[in-house]
Amino acid sequence: FQEVITTFLANTGPQLETLRQGWADRDARVVERAAHKLKGGCAAMGANRLSRLCARLEELARTAELPESDAAVL
Repeated sequence: FQEVITTFLANTGPQLETLRQGWADRDARVVERAAHKLKGGCAAMGANRLSRLCARLEELARTAELPESDAAVL
């Protein structure tokens, strides 16, 4: 189990950075892919709230409707 957690933590940082940069650039494709990867990893680890947020980001990106305000997502 420790190996699973270590892998999750090692992958999450770079994925979050990719998501942040994609959001800043308003690059819907990057946001969608990063959110999708994070959603699955978070769900597997039981981080359900974060997984749901990633699902919302993924859906917004899929429809290319990235709000200007970060608060609109939350």
